[in-house]
Amino acid sequence: MWANEVHQRMYGLDITDPVPGEEMWKQRIHPDDREEVLKSLNEAMASAKSVWISEYRFQTESREYKNIYDRTYIVRNEAGKPVRTTGNMMDITERKNAENEIKIAHERYEMIGKATNDAIWDMNMQTGEKWGNESFYQLYGLNRQTDSLAELEFYSRTHPEDIPKLSSTLDTAFLQKIQSITDEYRFRMPDGSYRTFLDRAFIQYDAD
Repeated sequence: MWANEVHQRMYGLDITDPVPGEEMWKQRIHPDDREEVLKSLNEAMASAKSVWISEYRFQTESREYKNIYDRTYIVRNEAGKPVRTTGNMMDITERKNAENEIKIAHERYEMIGKATNDAIWDMNMQTGEKWGNESFYQLYGLNRQTDSLAELEFYSRTHPEDIPKLSSTLDTAFLQKIQSITDEYRFRMPDGSYRTFLDRAFIQYDAD
């Protein structure tokens, strides 16, 4: 067995120390993840696969658990039997934490939307990507499970007489780097009728 210095440090060992064996690796996997990880590995070894990939929590030298992305290449002989494995364990804890924060943020958006009955929306001005809560989908008469917001056009549902004012407000905000804008306009509902809305938006700018 061979491992680099980073691998050894994960176990609290030095590069001159013996490389930990499979049993020690198993014991370091979080108890809640261990059974699923080992089952997945055994299935990969028993199959004809040449790569095994898994994510799990791993106890490091500090005794705390880190999120690990494990990718292992399986070398087989002519009979298909595994004869060698080469892999790398990547610490993805920061990425997982960021994903959890995004998930929590989305859940909070949903809770706020349900509590206030407001239609909450977000749009990436660079990519055009849009997001909306359940009330936002209902506002457009869309199904959140099946419909996409990609082709959604806001002005197509705005009363024609209100579009020039709204467009001017937005252009002025961009020009003056205004971060918060509020406006009222008439919006066409799914049944064809118009209702008056108060829309508040926060604009985020990049370094340029």
